[in-house]
Amino acid sequence: MVLEDSPRPPSFLPPSETAMGVIPILEVVAFSDCDPAHPASNLLKPTGGRWATARGAHLDRVEAELRIPPSRVEAVDLGNFWSASVRIEVGRTGEPTSAR
Repeated sequence: MVLEDSPRPPSFLPPSETAMGVIPILEVVAFSDCDPAHPASNLLKPTGGRWATARGAHLDRVEAELRIPPSRVEAVDLGNFWSASVRIEVGRTGEPTSAR
């Protein structure tokens, strides 16, 4: 329960209210599947975009690897459409995948 006079934690503020704003996605490095109408490249749009799997696809796992500039990430706004769980992994450029 949040009291009206208590400020919200910074991680719950919309991007326009944070000091750093939205971190741009510089590149979609890899992705596992996409609907031609909603390709992974849509994620590069400044206003955000929809990336979806192919219609009728019944996949156990969908993955995307994105490159962003060096940043401090305080929150992630993620559209979750019919998935049971979402996992986010982070790493540094040049770091082996096993270390992420």
